[in-house]
Amino acid sequence: QEIDELTTELERQAGVVQTVISLYASKTEVFVEETFFVYGFLRSENGTALAGRRIALSWSPDLNVLSTTDVDGEFGASILFPAGSPAGLAVVEAKFEPQGLDFQIYGSSTSFVQILVKYRPSFIAAMISPANVTVLSYAEVTGNLSTSGGLPIPSRPITILLDGSSLGNVTTDSAGSFLFNFQVPAALSNGTYAVTAAFAPVADQYEPSNVTLPFTVRW
Repeated sequence: QEIDELTTELERQAGVVQTVISLYASKTEVFVEETFFVYGFLRSENGTALAGRRIALSWSPDLNVLSTTDVDGEFGASILFPAGSPAGLAVVEAKFEPQGLDFQIYGSSTSFVQILVKYRPSFIAAMISPANVTVLSYAEVTGNLSTSGGLPIPSRPITILLDGSSLGNVTTDSAGSFLFNFQVPAALSNGTYAVTAAFAPVADQYEPSNVTLPFTVRW
């Protein structure tokens, strides 16, 4: 039965008109959450435009949309890569699968375009005061989270760490600023330590960033 089905399919393919699908993108480098346009044309092998045909566009296992060709065989859609998408090269696919009577007339076709997906850089500027402390005294970390162009990034969590161990978290305000107070642990001995303010986004459009601030403990 499988051999008969394969023979029937090969016979069908031998008698159908082959199709050619093309695919282009308005941008080949995009940030996550940035909308861009993909478009293309569906034609028969002799160059005739195929109107009113459904084109499946997909750009990840669970991201897809359907478009229909116009009188010129052109199709298109506005798409984006959501936050959390892997950075790096991604593939957008356009696929034509003949439906109904077209199944007996036309063959299927596929085209791809590569897109470089990037995250927007973030930057933390911060300071610690005082920079020279005694155990059990208090210090504060103040800072600001912004884009590389200086625009504030509000409502994002900032983790404060002492030599790699978390002291707690604080959230940036509408201006991207934050302030975190902490008590110097009694277990610290004389010496220089590092306090780090770190932004570690989850499913966000920004890259992680951090800044390390040295401070000195004196008994």
